Amino acid sequence: MRTLKICLYELIAALSLLGIIYLYSEFQADPHMIYPRATKTALIAIYALIAATSEAMIASGFRPGVWHVLGPNVLVAAIISVPGWIGTTSLAPLAFTALATLFLRLLAAAISQRTPKATLHRIISGLVGSPLLLAGVGIAYIVGDDLYENYYLLPRIKERYIMPARWQDFVAIGGLSVGAVVLFYLSYRLLKYAFRRESRTGT
Repeated sequence: MRTLKICLYELIAALSLLGIIYLYSEFQADPHMIYPRATKTALIAIYALIAATSEAMIASGFRPGVWHVLGPNVLVAAIISVPGWIGTTSLAPLAFTALATLFLRLLAAAISQRTPKATLHRIISGLVGSPLLLAGVGIAYIVGDDLYENYYLLPRIKERYIMPARWQDFVAIGGLSVGAVVLFYLSYRLLKYAFRRESRTGT
């Protein structure tokens, strides 16, 4: 049963990494993408974060043996390289990515086996909470810049300018605002757990 659970969680991680690879290839082929370098860098960072933290959580939760670590991670590497084998994208970069992922996840598993579970979870919380905080700040900046430019700046510098009151705009602004608040809350909870002082008994 433990082996099945490990394989299931590794499969979920592999599909998540495969999805990021798909997004990266789509953005790379899109000539009209805004801020292509920043977007690609963010995807690479998210990919590495998922690869390392997912393996750390699995290893800390199940304390698997050598074959329970090596076998599923070889399968993860094979799944990641599937688009290259079927010809939908270049094989060489995917093969390098698969090998790098295999090394990174094996390293994360080895470190997790030697780190106290509570300490490891605090490190993971910090690693996950930090990018969520940055994402929340980025979304808040986008919303604030849109409101400032379209509803304050342009009406002041352009005579008789009135921003069209389209419901789609208000839904988009509201949705992004809610998303920013959710990201701020999640990052707050994660970072609070990561940096809180451990309680001492007997004091």
